[in-house]
Amino acid sequence: GDEFLVIMPETPVDDAWIPARRIHANFQNQNMIESDGVSIKSTISIGISGFPLKNITTVKDMINFADKGLYNSKQNGGNQIFFIKP
Repeated sequence: GDEFLVIMPETPVDDAWIPARRIHANFQNQNMIESDGVSIKSTISIGISGFPLKNITTVKDMINFADKGLYNSKQNGGNQIFFIKP
């Protein structure tokens, strides 16, 4: 699967759920592949992090915590949003 990062510099971490839920909902409503009358839907797993938070002092820390959230989402069945608070 592909991974991408969304950085929202003026968004408090508690408000990051709003666009994350919107992205998740919009992704769920899309047919990713349609061929020979077969429609395949895809899922999306999202990890959220914030800056500054306790134990997150660099951009690298923030990305690492978001990545941990992403992998926790995948390990718990995927297709969900996960936020690991340090």
